[in-house]
Amino acid sequence: MKILIKIAFTLTLTVCAYGEMRTWTSLPEKTIEAEYVKILFDDVILKDAKGAELRIPLKLFSGEDLKFIELANPPELSVDFMKSADQDFVPDTPFDTGGPLPESPTLLIYTFGARVKQRDAQTYEYPLQLELYAFTQQRYDPDKYHLICRTKSEPFVLSSENGRRFEFTGPHYHNVLSYTLYVNYLSWEELRGEKFAESLVLVRDERGEIIAYNTTKNWIYNNLENLEELPVGAWMDQDCKRTHPTPPKPTKAPGASWL
Repeated sequence: MKILIKIAFTLTLTVCAYGEMRTWTSLPEKTIEAEYVKILFDDVILKDAKGAELRIPLKLFSGEDLKFIELANPPELSVDFMKSADQDFVPDTPFDTGGPLPESPTLLIYTFGARVKQRDAQTYEYPLQLELYAFTQQRYDPDKYHLICRTKSEPFVLSSENGRRFEFTGPHYHNVLSYTLYVNYLSWEELRGEKFAESLVLVRDERGEIIAYNTTKNWIYNNLENLEELPVGAWMDQDCKRTHPTPPKPTKAPGASWL
């Protein structure tokens, strides 16, 4: 039996990075070493090394200075994580121990994707890229997570031609198996396998800077530096540091032989 599941998460946060001192060279007859602060109406607010704010008309900037300002003011974005799955039941396996509630393993075959849409009418002509992470959780030990997907879209531009929206589906399928193990002599059951748990979607600009993101748990984004060091397939904890899945309890009956 196959069941189609489609889910989208819509927690989106916009990231604006400031604090970079740089040399502004396109102003008429002057060069300024200052930090970009914000745009206020038709003016750009800069802060020099002494902390003094400078208010300069936007129309005076050109070239790389103007591009820096435009990149520092990305459009307002809505970012969604998407997943769909075919569900299969795997019959007649060793996992069915004939307990009081026999259960065949459940196999979910996932595809993951993301969607980004511009919420405002600002013209933004620079390329963006989606970066997608997906995680399962060990059913036996919910504190252990499995990085099963990390993929990127091709660069794209949000324009009037595409309705200022872009949707991406990863190219691979991801199998997730779960089952319940019954131990008759103990009248005891144990959850085994994995279940889908968390996700992270990043929107990066052409500099590689994150300008918006969507995550199911803030600790994933907060530990992005650790996460980026992990290969796909790695197990991790909530610090996004590599670990091992917790081994299950032995189910050997007292006095029984493994042979």
